[in-house]
Amino acid sequence: MKQESSALTGTEQRELRKYEDLIQEGLSRFVAVGTALHEIRSKKLYRGHYENFSEYLHSRWDMSMSNASRLIKGSEVASRIPEIKNEGQAREILRVPYTDQKSVFERAQAIAINRDSGMTAAIINEAASEPSSMTSRPEDGAESPWDLEGRSELWQLAEDTATELRSITRKIALHPQGCWLKGQIGTVEQKIRDIFTCLEFSKPFSPCPECAGGLRRGCSVCRDRGWLPRTVSSALKSKETKKKNSDVLDMGDSIA
Repeated sequence: MKQESSALTGTEQRELRKYEDLIQEGLSRFVAVGTALHEIRSKKLYRGHYENFSEYLHSRWDMSMSNASRLIKGSEVASRIPEIKNEGQAREILRVPYTDQKSVFERAQAIAINRDSGMTAAIINEAASEPSSMTSRPEDGAESPWDLEGRSELWQLAEDTATELRSITRKIALHPQGCWLKGQIGTVEQKIRDIFTCLEFSKPFSPCPECAGGLRRGCSVCRDRGWLPRTVSSALKSKETKKKNSDVLDMGDSIA
């Protein structure tokens, strides 16, 4: 149902038509399609006729959230690695840790050249099975692995999905057929809040101080991820604070 209070402006309507035209041209153009889906989602250009992004995907394109997420992530990785030519290649690269993706693709290119063959998803998979390239780090002044890792849209997708689930269950509870759910809605919402808490305390929160955000190999704190979730970061800071306080007290005792 159209929501007049959230009606699109003329500019937004033109943007929507532009992005939908890109999608209509065919999913083979996965980079353009993924980019268009990302823009529609981030700017909420679907809101003129649909309650949420999931409803827009299903009604307008008969597409699932997981499929849209793959297209969005595929277009993002292809924008960083222009040599990627199709969704299959992008999907294989996305299986590789973020900080290794470029180096794995370079190894795959070398394998393809040695075999005098074209690049395939199978070759990328083979290259990804070789020893990690974590020793290959950006030069000083370049963007750190922590900065790159923190850009993942999957966390936002998970939060958006939980938000949509909360909205849907509330609507069901208000419907006559939701009479039995209505008595449990408090429990349902508490579980959804627990999901938000788990996501918040599990996603990248800060660069790892022990390895300067992943710039040094062999870090036992972040296990070469380059970042820490909030729980580990808070625990590490608390430990450091206690150690500093203890050192100050020891210094005071020695002076006395």
